[in-house]
Amino acid sequence: MLGLSGDFDKLEKKHQMHPDKFFMATEACEGFLPNHIGTGSGVKLDDPEITWKRGENYARDIIGDLQNWATGWTDWNLVLDKEGGPNWAGNYCDAPIIVDTEGSDQFYLQPMYYIMGHFSKYITSGSKRIGTKVLTNDNGIESVSFLTTENNLVLVMQYRGKTRDKKTATFEIRINELSISGTIEKDSVVTVVVPYTVAIPL
Repeated sequence: MLGLSGDFDKLEKKHQMHPDKFFMATEACEGFLPNHIGTGSGVKLDDPEITWKRGENYARDIIGDLQNWATGWTDWNLVLDKEGGPNWAGNYCDAPIIVDTEGSDQFYLQPMYYIMGHFSKYITSGSKRIGTKVLTNDNGIESVSFLTTENNLVLVMQYRGKTRDKKTATFEIRINELSISGTIEKDSVVTVVVPYTVAIPL
């Protein structure tokens, strides 16, 4: 349904056409493109800039999907070896967890792993996506909000920064009479969890 560029508006259009259908984002991965495109192919444990960029790509993809009617998000390969396999077709790629299978019991938790935790740890089963207004001094902030069954408001934000020399951005979250403000650093993902006892129409 989606191309490589994350054109999430297609999900919105499909939902309007089929509001009774269940959408699930599946087979997500990084490191599957040729080396001259994006973050390249395979595992890049020795390149922190690429591993972080791949984590940012995960955050953007998850936020965009959840904002546009996807009810969940799954990785293609949660665990791979240091080569990006095993894969019978030689289609090597990257994964949140990399295991050293050659005479070692070491494993590596990459930024993608921790990025996924912002969503899987705090957006618990049964949570409902809600609309929140995020005011900011930089439109580089992307976010998605949920109300959990424990009546916690969970907001996951990513700030990739549209302005090269800007290191931080201010934000204010508004939902009904609740207002939360703060600062987020560039190239970061943060989760805000706030108890919320006022009924929200879902």
